[in-house]
Amino acid sequence: MTCYYNLCSPFRKQVENCAQKNAGFFNNQVLSRAGHLVEAPLAAITHLIDGAIGAGCGLVSIATLGMFRDFNTMSLEHLHSGGRVLDSTYRAFLKTINPKAHFNSQSLLKRDWAKKILDKADKFRDSGNFLKKYVASRLTYALWGVASAVSRVAYGIIGVIAIPLSLLTLGTVYSINDMASQSLRAPLIIHDLFHSILRVINPWA
Repeated sequence: MTCYYNLCSPFRKQVENCAQKNAGFFNNQVLSRAGHLVEAPLAAITHLIDGAIGAGCGLVSIATLGMFRDFNTMSLEHLHSGGRVLDSTYRAFLKTINPKAHFNSQSLLKRDWAKKILDKADKFRDSGNFLKKYVASRLTYALWGVASAVSRVAYGIIGVIAIPLSLLTLGTVYSINDMASQSLRAPLIIHDLFHSILRVINPWA
């Protein structure tokens, strides 16, 4: 479990309960805003701690050629959490402005094509053919890392437009909020590149 999941996530859920329709004006408008104001730095701190833990475990994973799955899993989980630092902090900040600001559960910025490359690499890895198993799989994992990084950067550029619009509309346009939130996941590039490098070193990591 990550630091964000253990510390910030339960706090965020309690704060969001204050914004329920039947919670009353004080809870809706005052306590919820104060809670999200506290949540923003708490999210940033816990995500950064997760990122640091993930980086440390990642170094161990690479040094041991991905032979220890516990370190691999821990590094990926914590690096993923660390990559959400801007996203989670922005969400909390926006809800300080508008506690009713909503984020769509469905991703508007699709990355299905990147997943298809990863799935193809997995198929090569599990193939009985020597070249596919040991060569093509590694090349495809490398391609996935590059493609994923490019998409993260592209979505980050979209955020230059989406974030100001989200703030200007005070979080009332859910689709814009969601696009801004997803664009702020650009730091996940570190997670994706590490995952790619680890699989190139050891496709079975």
